[in-house]
Parts: sequence; structure tokens; C-alpha cells
Amino acid sequence: MTAKRTQRDGVIVWAPSGSGSAAAWTWLRTLAAWTATAGCALGCTDGEDSSATSEGAGEDAPTEEGAEAGAEGGEATAAAVERGALLPRGEVHRGRIIEIWLDPGGSAAVSLDSVGGVRLWPELPPAQRELAKLEPVRLPYLEPLSMSVAKTADGEFIVAGVDTAQSSRVIAVEADPDAPGSFRMRERFVLPPDDPMLELHVLDGGERLLALGVDHSLRIYDAHGEELSRFSRYGFAPWQLRFCGPPEDLHMAMVLAGPTRLQRFSLKDDGVELIGEPYAVTLDRGPNHNDLALLPTGTHAAVLRRPKARGVEWSLEIHDLESGAIRVMWGEGEIKLRPRMHVVDKDWILLEYGGGNGDWIDINQGAVIEFEPDPEAEPDSPEARFQLPKKLTELPAEARIEGLRVHLPDSEGSVRRRASVTQGLRVVPNGNALVFDPLRAPTKGGEGGAVIEAGAEPDQHYRLTQQSLAPRAVAISNDGELVATVSKDEVIVEDIGGGTHHVITGCAPEGEGKWDAMAFTDDAHLLLVAREEAAICAWREEKTLSQRELPQHYGETIRISGPGAGELAVRTEYDYDSVSIELLSFTGNALPEDELAELTRTQRADWPALDSSKKTLGRDALGNRYSLSRVKTRQFNIQGPKVGDDKPPVRKLRVGDDKLEFLEFLPSPNGARVAIKHKRASEYDYYRYEYYYYTPPKTLSVWEIGPNSHELAWEIPAGWGLEMAWSADGSRLAMKHQGELLVIEGSGEIVFSRETRGLALEEHPDDPEAAKDDAAE
Repeated sequence: MTAKRTQRDGVIVWAPSGSGSAAAWTWLRTLAAWTATAGCALGCTDGEDSSATSEGAGEDAPTEEGAEAGAEGGEATAAAVERGALLPRGEVHRGRIIEIWLDPGGSAAVSLDSVGGVRLWPELPPAQRELAKLEPVRLPYLEPLSMSVAKTADGEFIVAGVDTAQSSRVIAVEADPDAPGSFRMRERFVLPPDDPMLELHVLDGGERLLALGVDHSLRIYDAHGEELSRFSRYGFAPWQLRFCGPPEDLHMAMVLAGPTRLQRFSLKDDGVELIGEPYAVTLDRGPNHNDLALLPTGTHAAVLRRPKARGVEWSLEIHDLESGAIRVMWGEGEIKLRPRMHVVDKDWILLEYGGGNGDWIDINQGAVIEFEPDPEAEPDSPEARFQLPKKLTELPAEARIEGLRVHLPDSEGSVRRRASVTQGLRVVPNGNALVFDPLRAPTKGGEGGAVIEAGAEPDQHYRLTQQSLAPRAVAISNDGELVATVSKDEVIVEDIGGGTHHVITGCAPEGEGKWDAMAFTDDAHLLLVAREEAAICAWREEKTLSQRELPQHYGETIRISGPGAGELAVRTEYDYDSVSIELLSFTGNALPEDELAELTRTQRADWPALDSSKKTLGRDALGNRYSLSRVKTRQFNIQGPKVGDDKPPVRKLRVGDDKLEFLEFLPSPNGARVAIKHKRASEYDYYRYEYYYYTPPKTLSVWEIGPNSHELAWEIPAGWGLEMAWSADGSRLAMKHQGELLVIEGSGEIVFSRETRGLALEEHPDDPEAAKDDAAE
């Protein structure tokens, strides 16, 4: 089998050229995924159980081939490249955003979506509000568990992580000086899976990286992968790392297990230096980044617990890691979920409850508990650690506190667990949006500074939304240079040859309906069809030239016969056994007001997409009819138009070795190609339910039909939401494929694609009801 290969933004398209060859249009996703497990982004960008499970397969590679660093024997290898690979910019996530990590300064972020794709956001709102500068950069990572990013003094981004095979990779992303707004990537170094890592963190400035190995050793690397030092001591088995404080005054600790202990450390002369002795704490579940946090002072730690899994009570312990003093406080949350704990600064913790509200907690409140461990107790026993009483009401009265209740946007249920706070900026990934909520800790007044003043919380947040394209209908011009879609309430026309993008808002339906079908009547006009109306729009002028009502219908087919002329058929009866198809003919880009003509039973066969008999599956402009073989399910028939008294010619074309179930036929108007949606036929066995419930995957294959032969051009998984339209000469096929708009040459080469309509930035009040009350006053 021979194949031709083209590359478009990292997508490699294979088009087999041998007759009878088995299929293959493949998207090759190169450059595997990377990122660290169980890591907390520097500056307290905590994540409760920060491992994010990804779904499905992932992302594309850079658009230019950059050098990939290989590694052998457990040593880091550096890739020295003068000019890095160009990274695509402006391509938003293909799936729901499920995780985000901020740099220590809170000025940039890396995000992960549900299909494993990773994006770098070089600038963030509210500091930056220009959409062009907010566009993300696609990174060549796939299905990461966590990541670390830092911005250098010269504006370069260092991104590090560990992939699912525990291979570590570090890249540098920098702005392209020759192309403003573009970014290029260079490999820094790679650590192979035979030297696995639990965590890999880029320290502020990007010149040093701190790694925690599966062997529980701490390593320090320079920016090019040279190991500067390794800390490994008998009796020390760190499982996680903690960071907190501003970048210029960063504090670090390692979490030791059995029992859970915090060991503070610092980096001095590129080595690890321990601070004090390990400090034991008691948790009500395993160590995680939500319940055990280091405070910005570097000398205190916060422990969050819940006495009852189904209650609203919570307790917070502030441990002085130097003196051993313990301050305890407790309160009640909003709903029966574990609060999300955000360390905001040295005095304030924000508890996010998941019901839309949270409490500001002053950690200087509560009761100071004198705890002296039992001198005869074993070091690892519970008696050697502070324990809460069985009932929180047994604590001193001053331990019961009331926080300052505030409204938190996008804080419902499980969404709260994805929120992170860095440098006073709360960021929440929620579906196709990122929510940026600036925080400002409350001020204190009154005697002793114990009274919390309300009103210090900023009441605005910013929602950066990925506007998905999600086309409902697709059309392509006769020459294949224009492609149109209907997305939401807008008609969008893409000029493929000219590289321009047009959004038409002046041709909206008059009624409450939305356009469901469309076709180019010529290069300057579109026929648009809704449930109860149709219109012809001069799309460049955004002007409706002709509009009329239609009977309510449940399907439509448009057939263009010449410039400004064609036919519109609608099915007005929905029941399977009761079929009524009505036809409207038009010329001169004008829709007549005449009544629609009802088609006879014989005429309905010329409109196979609407006819329930399915005697004909497809029809081209030459009058050829495409139908199934009654006996052989591996082939279909092409019946030519009848000439005189002779029987119409019939060709039989075999398209598979296995039995197939044909679902949809779309021949090109000139009959040169046919697109077929099909699946492997299932033989249902009602006594074996596992076969009955199995649904074979659907496939879209495109076949070239010659005078005496036919061959497979290319095929892809059909997936969901498939809408197609051929250009008049059959040279290009436009389709909506799983929410993406594609234009594909007959040979299989992708010449155009679009997934989204771009970004939208909106400013909203944190508490909409309070904003309404203020406006009313």
C-alpha cells in the first residue's frame, strides 16, 4: 500500500492510494504527555487530591519539528536547539477544563482538559483584558496528572512535569521575536521512566528545579538537567512536598508518612538543608494538599478535619512547628461536604464550602491548647500526637468561631475541588470557562483587632469562556473556496482561499426558530432554512433578499441546480408510516410565495434523506441513485438514469470484506465521489445480552468512483454529530465532525479546520442578587 502524507498543525493525514486497501486516515498525536503527580503548584496553588483523571486521547504536536530529547540510563539529556518548534496559538481546549496550575507569581497558568490536552495561558485577567493577548498556547503534553510552570525574568516560561509512565520532561516556551504574538518551544531535558519521579517543580526564575523521586530522594537540577545534589537519608521517606509564601520568600516542607509528619527544609548552596525536627500531625484521612498546608510564615502549618463525614462541622488547627503550640478553632459550614481550604496570607484562610459561599477565617482566633505528649508513649502512637476530643463542644468556648461569610462564584459541589488560590487570585476551571476571582483578605478593627469588618471583598470576577463552534449546519460553495456554518445565532462564512472569517448577524430568522439548514445558491448568497421559515441572504452585505414562511417540518434537503436557482424539499409528516414531502422551487435568488407542491410516492424516492422507504439512499445531480443490494451487505448499487425504453444501467460496488450496515450516503453532485457512513453489521442474539447491547463503532469512508473502477480514498471514525456537504465538482467535502468544522480534499488532505469561535471575557458580580439590590437602591 502506498500513501501520501500531509501535515497540518501537527495532524498527519494518510491517504491510501491502492485499490482495495483497508482504510486509513489517522491522526497521529506525537510528543507524549507529561506532568507531575501529587504536586502543589508553588505559592500554595493547592489542589485537593491533585491527580486529575483524564479521559480519552489527547493532543497534537507542534507545527514544526523540534528536537526531542532522549534519555538513557537514568541521566537527564539536554536538547540544544537554536530555533525551537513553533507552537500553535489561539487553539482553545477541545474538552472540559478540569485542572489548572498557576505560576508562583499568579501571572500565568497551565490548564488540562478532559481529553488530555494542555494549554499555556501567558497572561491572565484581570491584569490583562485584551483577548488577543489572552489566547492560549497549545503545549505538546498528553494526559498529564499535574504540572509546574514558572516565568523567568526575561519572559520565558519553564514548564515541567511527569507523565503517566513517570517520565519527566522540561521545556522552555518563549515569545518569537520574529512573529509578535507567537511562541516557540525548546526542550530543556528529559528524565526517562527508569528514573521515575513523584513530583517535579520549577522554582521561581526557572534556573532550578526540585524533584521528588519514587525512591523518596530529593534532587536539585539546573535549567539544563544537570543534577546538582541529591538528598537521601535513612529513616526519611518523603511522599509529598509543600510550598508556600511569595516567590522571594518561599518556604518548603516535605510530608513524611507513618505517622504523618512535616519536615521543613531550605535550599542552600544547591543542596537540601533540614530545619528543625519532623513534626507529627493527625489527619482524618491520608495526607493531601487540602487538609495539610504550610503557612506563609514557614513556621506554622494548618490542619483541616471533619469530626463527622455527614455533618457540617469542621475544625482547624494551627500548629507552631517551632514551639509546638496549637491553636484550635471550629465552626459550621454551608453543606455536608468537606470544605476546600485556601491559604491566602499569613493571617487568613478561606474555606470554600461548595454551596456558593465560603468563610474567611482569621487564624489568630480560637483557643490555644497546651499539649504535652505522653513521655512513655511510642513515637508513632496516637498518644504522642495532639488529638481532638470526640465532640468539638468539649473544646474551650473561645474555640467556637464565626467566619466572615462571602459569596464565591463557581463554587458548587465538586467544582470547588478544582479551585486554586495564588497571590490573592482564585482561579476555577469550570467546563469550557476559566473563572478569575480576585481576593482581598478582610481587614480587622475594634478592640484587639478581633472584629471582622465586612465589605472588604471585591465584588467582581472575570469569566474567560471558550466559545465552541458547535455548527448545526454546514455548506460549501461550488468551487470549494467558501464554507459556511450556523453557530448559535450567527452565520459564519470562512473564505479558505483568502484566509478571512466573516460573522453575519444581519440575516437572523424573523421568528423564534434558528437556522437548521443552509446552502450556497452562488458565491454571494446563502439559502437558510428554519423550522417554519426560509430566507436568501446576501452574506457579504448581511442583507436578507427574500424571506417566506414554511409549513412546520421535520427535515429538509436543499438541491442547487444553478446560480441562484434550486429546490427545497421539506418533510411535513413525522410518523414513519405517514410520509408527506413538499417541494419549493426558486430562481433568481428569490423565494416564491406559491404553495409548496406535495410529491407523489414515486417522486419521493428522489429525496432519499426525507423518504422513509429507504429504497434509495442517495442521489447525485446526474440522476444516479445509490441503493443497497438486497442480498449482499458488503456492496451497494449505483443505478443510472433511464434512457428511452432501456433498463437503467446498474453498477455493483463492493466496499468491505465484512458485512456492513449502511447508515448514510452522500454522493458528490458530479458523481465522482461518495461519502458513506457505515458500521459493521451486528447479528443480535436476544439470548446473549452482551451481543445485543454492543454497538459497533461508526466509520465514514470516501470512495472515488471511476468509469470502470472504484477505490477507497480515505476514512475516519464517524463519531457523533456528522453533517456533510460536497462542492459541486466533488473536489472538497465540508463536514461537522464531533463539533469541529473540517474541509477535506477528495484525496484526504485537510485544507481547513475550526473548532471554536474564540474567547469571550465577561465581568460579573460575585453575588448577582446583592448587585440587583444595590442597583435598586
